[in-house]
Amino acid sequence: GEEFLLCFSSTNKAKAIAVCEEIRQVVKSLEFAEISPSLKVTLSIGLTNANEKSLHKTLISRADNNLYQAKDLGKDRIIYN
Repeated sequence: GEEFLLCFSSTNKAKAIAVCEEIRQVVKSLEFAEISPSLKVTLSIGLTNANEKSLHKTLISRADNNLYQAKDLGKDRIIYN
């Protein structure tokens, strides 16, 4: 699995979750029959919030922890805390 980092500036929690949920649903609905008829792709997302005192290393670490929590809980979900 690949990992990507997205930053949503000036976006509140509800909007960030909504955008990520839309992306998750689109990825889940993609068809890969030409590659492999049984291939299913899902997306696990770890979200976190920033403030003016947040350090990029801390944000990445928190988001990464949330991502691994999502994977541990069965994948194909969003974890935000």
